[in-house]
Amino acid sequence: MKYCQFCGKQLEDGAQCTCEEAQAAARAAEQIPQPVPPQQPPQYSQQVPPQQVPPQQPRQPSEMQQKAKAAASGLWSYLKSYFASPAQAVQDSLARQDMMVSTLLTVIRVLALGLAIFGVLHKICSTVVSAINEYSYSRDAVKVSAPLFESLLYGGLIAIIGMALFILVVFVAAKAQKSTLSLGGAWQASANNGVLTTVLLLLAFLLSFVSISMALTFILLAVLSSIIFGALSVQYTCPGSDSGLSWLVYFLGAAVVIFISYKFFPTLLFKAAGGIKMTVGKESMTLGTAMDEAAKSFQNAFNGASFDEIFEQMIESAMRYGF
Repeated sequence: MKYCQFCGKQLEDGAQCTCEEAQAAARAAEQIPQPVPPQQPPQYSQQVPPQQVPPQQPRQPSEMQQKAKAAASGLWSYLKSYFASPAQAVQDSLARQDMMVSTLLTVIRVLALGLAIFGVLHKICSTVVSAINEYSYSRDAVKVSAPLFESLLYGGLIAIIGMALFILVVFVAAKAQKSTLSLGGAWQASANNGVLTTVLLLLAFLLSFVSISMALTFILLAVLSSIIFGALSVQYTCPGSDSGLSWLVYFLGAAVVIFISYKFFPTLLFKAAGGIKMTVGKESMTLGTAMDEAAKSFQNAFNGASFDEIFEQMIESAMRYGF
């Protein structure tokens, strides 16, 4: 049982009071709009924009690459100034104490002589192989290869010793003029003034693939140019060096260098040639090893006598018997 909240009349379950207040309240309730439940916003598929990759920064060259580029640029600048005015280029380089250019020119000349020797030996080996295979009836092909390492090693030694001797000659000739040129300055002047010598050696290497005689001719021209440009180095480092004493000292020194070269450089050349390798089938031997074994067999055949002693005995016998 429930009661009307307005008039207090007892009402049955589910019944509504008929008093005016209850009826007014019922009508007012019907006019009040019911609250609308909030609608969910429409769901849209959100597309995530592609991730942008930041542009890659250009790779910075390493310190070694920067030094190599600077060295090449400096060498190129020096060569341009040298071909414009050799004397001015050498003097400016000495004033700046530009060791990098001098070092590069020295290394290039050393390698150029080694490559020229290798080229000549390679051409000789190719000629020998062609001749052997043309007239040989053996089934095993003969291979003769030139030694790159020995050529660079002993050719480089020849170049270093020759350059050192001429540097000493330039230094002594400059001191004869009471110049303040140091030994390091003499090296810079000789190295920086040896551009033509280096070019001739590089041409000798290239020509060695064509003709041995042309390659040897350019090597001799390179030796001659080193003598001439050594004298010019004295003149460049000692302006006004017109005294006969300076030239006399230089050419005497050059004569000593030529004598030393004649005595010792053939030995180094033979050592370079001793690395020539001959292969027949599966067996191989270097020319140096073959020459050593031949020399031992020769000495054993003549009771240990040297070649000079045997040659002298042969001359004496020829003169004794009237040959």
